[in-house]
Amino acid sequence: MNSQLERIFMKVQKPGRYTGGELNSVVKDPAAVDFRFAFCFPDLYEVGMSHLGMKILYSLYNREENMWCERVFAPDTDMEAMMRKEGIPLFGLESRDPIRDFDMVGFTLQYEMSYTAILNMLDLAGIPLRTSQRTSLAPMIIAGGPCACNPEPLADFIDLFVLGEGEEVNLELAHLFLQAKKEGWSREEYLRRACKIEGVYVPSLYEVSYQEDGTIRAVTPRDGAPAVVHKRIVKDLDRVFFPDSFVVPFLETVHDRAVIELFRGCIRGCRFCQAGFIYRPFREKNYETLNKNGCDLCASTGYDEISLSSLSTSDYSQLEDLLEEMLPWTEQDKVNLSLPSLRIDNFSPSLMEKITKVRKSGLTFAPEAGTQRMRDVINKNVTEEEVLATCRTAFEGGYTSVKLYFMMGLPTETKEDIEGVVDLAQKVVDLFYSLPDKPKGKGVNVTVSLACFVPKPFTPFEFEPQDTEEMLREKQHHMVGYNRSKKIRINYHESQTSFLEAVLARGDRRLCAVLEDAWKNGCKLDGWTEHFNYNAWMAARSDALGSSGLRRDQTVFDSGKPKSPWGRAYSQLPGKVFRLRRQLPDRKELFLMEPIRVFYRKTDTAKYISHLDINRCFQRAMKRAGIPLWFTEGFNPHAYLTFPLPLALGYESLCECVDFRLTQPMESGEIVDRLNRVLPMGLKAYAAAPPVYKAADIALAAYTVWLTLADTDSEQSVRILEAFFAQPEITAMKRTKKGEREISLKEHLHGLSLQADGDMVLLSVQLPAGNELNINPTLVLDAFGVQTGMLIDRLAVQKTAVLTKDGKNFA
Repeated sequence: MNSQLERIFMKVQKPGRYTGGELNSVVKDPAAVDFRFAFCFPDLYEVGMSHLGMKILYSLYNREENMWCERVFAPDTDMEAMMRKEGIPLFGLESRDPIRDFDMVGFTLQYEMSYTAILNMLDLAGIPLRTSQRTSLAPMIIAGGPCACNPEPLADFIDLFVLGEGEEVNLELAHLFLQAKKEGWSREEYLRRACKIEGVYVPSLYEVSYQEDGTIRAVTPRDGAPAVVHKRIVKDLDRVFFPDSFVVPFLETVHDRAVIELFRGCIRGCRFCQAGFIYRPFREKNYETLNKNGCDLCASTGYDEISLSSLSTSDYSQLEDLLEEMLPWTEQDKVNLSLPSLRIDNFSPSLMEKITKVRKSGLTFAPEAGTQRMRDVINKNVTEEEVLATCRTAFEGGYTSVKLYFMMGLPTETKEDIEGVVDLAQKVVDLFYSLPDKPKGKGVNVTVSLACFVPKPFTPFEFEPQDTEEMLREKQHHMVGYNRSKKIRINYHESQTSFLEAVLARGDRRLCAVLEDAWKNGCKLDGWTEHFNYNAWMAARSDALGSSGLRRDQTVFDSGKPKSPWGRAYSQLPGKVFRLRRQLPDRKELFLMEPIRVFYRKTDTAKYISHLDINRCFQRAMKRAGIPLWFTEGFNPHAYLTFPLPLALGYESLCECVDFRLTQPMESGEIVDRLNRVLPMGLKAYAAAPPVYKAADIALAAYTVWLTLADTDSEQSVRILEAFFAQPEITAMKRTKKGEREISLKEHLHGLSLQADGDMVLLSVQLPAGNELNINPTLVLDAFGVQTGMLIDRLAVQKTAVLTKDGKNFA
């Protein structure tokens, strides 16, 4: 076959997709191995070679002396036509042997629209499409990946599915197959034994019956198959296998760089995000392990860019430590650091400075929705102020373009939400031109990318209806027409693929017939616009599309699913308030355990940690400290932490506190000691006790402020400030949830004193705090600046006490 291939390579575009022989690829003697595995990526080479999972499993198999893993990709249409014309079956890149002769053929399921490519690759390989048509032990067809959380639309074609993470279970399946070969098992015997491995689902061992209305009546296991299949989870990422080298493609791939995986899972819980739920629990790699991984990869590949990969890179708790370790050698070797998944609410100037040491990569952020109401519905915990503050940081750091990701068609979406996307993008444009130090001679470019909402399994929005194609198209056109700025570019996804994606994501095994018909109608690379044929799909038993009745309570899969698809998302709608009754596994009421309040100081560099970051910081610290923290139940489990009086960013405090509940008793002193062993610099616990006062009892906060006025010494500054505060009336504009309103400051200034402190002014004041009215020193000083026109050169604020309504210390 090699001579045949050599003849056609020069007749197709990008023959490097098919030649193999790349740096670090593994070639073994077929006679010297006992197990051959074909890792198939159902898309083009450039996409598949960017996939970290393939790199990991490729090296994992090949480090075993008696196993050989080869890579296989979907050929483009020109190569496929030549292969079919010449009678060349689908082959592995390393040996160029037909994969039908391998022991096991595995597909990764990254995207629903790749399903027809799987059928096409099986057919091109000469392997019967349906598992019922295969009789011999080999090749065994397996599949895994994120879309395997609902494997039913492929149930008739795949022999077994791996649910969850594959590093451990794949080798277990391989060793079981070696035993099957040695002992002469039948195909059925192998599958009966494989289904006993945690994380393995064998569709042929489950009978599905249906109600008259088309919904599923029952899913019945047979031959000893488990009633529920639990996803496989790798518990320790520092010990799990990770390669020290990658295959380096000859071609430029979609993500042409080294990749290290910071963590798995996500702490956020956005209600539309499937990955955020199915990759739980949240687990991190140690920064030293990651640093070694990155150094090894760059040394073995020659890549000049390394991506720190995760669902939300800036949520990595040791990011600063990792960057401090990596920057010396990456700067020396001119290796660029790419952080592709940055959160809006924790993108800081220091982080930007670090990631631009070698060169600037593009900045992409995901507000997801244009209005705060819509962001609250989807549990996207970012505000418009945070979006603009992040863009300001980027612009002040020299960036002149940003990309913003949004979703369209979300549950409860209104016309105002759609227009809010453009309004927010316009505010970003206006922000750029309002900056006094914006780059001269350069304009700003804001790219808005819109994805259509697709309800996915194991998310709170799984059972939400999807907008029709007509509705999505109307919204897209309205948004484009609503945009009046040439500085804003709007890109959006085709709604037709989103409709099919939703059908395949939520459908049951009756879709197998539809999928096969679509493939026979010519569908095979549906993820590519130039190959997608919507009419061919509609001709594929169109009466079955959308009729599948998969229900969560009738599936056999446990993917760490949310307990309820409803809840707080709908509390954002007028007149709807949901109060969920949460219970412990033993059904005892949660709130029998007394709450604990920990008091802590926030000083030095910790003052730059935002309130949301402090929340996450304490969650992680408590986990590291082994404190038995109670987590809420429901579809978005999270640590039950309450901060009675959040601190403004940039302020120090000697009197912060956080409330939480424990699942078992612990001495107060032990809580403090354990926390202080794991809290980062600038955070230090000093007491723990049951709360005496409620947050509603807070009335005042005491502050000490150090400041200097421009071109004025401290003594003169004191006199100027005294004159300002001596006025009979001082007003300021305060922003509230209902908008801005003018308030009188004079009556709210308690215990104010001023004195010179070296070259600075020391201001002490008590200001209203809590739910009724919250005023901080910045608002007071802004009013001073507006009235006098004087600039404050230096400013430091420290909260020193929190007082109750009767003047007692909140502590």
